Amino acid sequence: MNTATPPTTSDRQAPRPIKGSWEDLFAQAQQLARNYNDDAIALYERIFNGLMKLPPAARQAGNRYLYNLMMATGIELQGYLNVRERYDESLALIDKMSTLVPDEEKSQLVELKSDVLLQAERGEEAIELLRTRTTIEDADSSDWGQIVSAYIRLKQPEKALETVDEFGAWIDEQEASSALTEEQLRDARSFQERLRTAAFLELGRIDEAILIFDKLYGEGGANAFSPHLLYTRLVTQGPYDQALRYIDRDQARPVRAAFWRGLVHRYMGAQDKATKIWEAALKDEIVRSDQESIVEHVLTQYYLGDPKREGLEILLRAQREQQRIAWMLFLLTGIGWLVRADYGAAHSNIKLAVAQIKSIGEGKTLSSHYWRFVKDLTAPEEVQQFAQYFDTSEDDVPLISEPASAESETSNVDTDAETDVKTEEEEVSDSDTAETST
Repeated sequence: MNTATPPTTSDRQAPRPIKGSWEDLFAQAQQLARNYNDDAIALYERIFNGLMKLPPAARQAGNRYLYNLMMATGIELQGYLNVRERYDESLALIDKMSTLVPDEEKSQLVELKSDVLLQAERGEEAIELLRTRTTIEDADSSDWGQIVSAYIRLKQPEKALETVDEFGAWIDEQEASSALTEEQLRDARSFQERLRTAAFLELGRIDEAILIFDKLYGEGGANAFSPHLLYTRLVTQGPYDQALRYIDRDQARPVRAAFWRGLVHRYMGAQDKATKIWEAALKDEIVRSDQESIVEHVLTQYYLGDPKREGLEILLRAQREQQRIAWMLFLLTGIGWLVRADYGAAHSNIKLAVAQIKSIGEGKTLSSHYWRFVKDLTAPEEVQQFAQYFDTSEDDVPLISEPASAESETSNVDTDAETDVKTEEEEVSDSDTAETST
């Protein structure tokens, strides 16, 4: 769950708040947090607790201005506590926020709390918490998706698969009680099969995953099951001819498809062919036709050596211009510096990406999905120093999806600091990203 982009190291020019105001204290706390100064904790607490003591009507006035500031403070504080691995305090703060938010927003805090529990290596508690959501009256399919996502994150795909069957029983109950419309039942069963595919992929049962994909894709095309969720795993497993067939189906995203098509040919030893594919993908008409695939566009530049520094400059410009910077942007910037062999700058940016991942409860290291790119683009004698930032326990797990993913994070890096508690990412509980829990 990505509730708010955490503090970054970038200072931005903004109207100076009145000295001693809530906004001034908030800005001071952010600056301390940027410098990893734990004095930020007491200052954040002072703001949050002070605003919490105000009458609810005062917090709601002016389009909920003070309420939004209070919640932004709480989110940033719990994120900083996660970075410092002070999980008990982070969890207690989430519980406190849960008493303040409207009922319709409580589920998002449940998801956030489960993420923090998972990061704190308290997986059983996280699962138990998520299961409570499936027993309430307004439970829905996404609640089951979150449990599957959690088991996959815990590297327990067998239990994820068992949960998929439990989800099926829940759908049967909804059908029997006429609680869902025919369309909702159809969507729920389709989602169940995507979750089953997620578990199969984690278990290495590729043929069974392909059967489900072929069925759903045949019924609803890419809207039913995006091909890249399958072909990235096939690239990792090595049946390259089969991977290419599914890449060819990704017609709605030509930049993404071209990047992975080129990568397959590179791995097959056809570097010249890969280069031609990537160069063609950089033509203006192709880029304009697929502006959502910013991650693959930048990676294409990198795999070509980024000779004009265009890929890296896209990211550096975003860092200069945006007030809030997503972790994916820092990671891609770090990889760009690896291409240029500036290892100090690479460390700095990748460390920032790790800090942001920790702050939102998505792990103590970056997903192994991205380790392949570091290995591919870094001099062999230098690569190992960067392994510390990644989960390398499964060395070659592919970038299956960054769901609303990496793409949404880099194309929309300006996040409102006065945010309500909302999820930005599409995780396993979302329809097209069922197989990841990054």
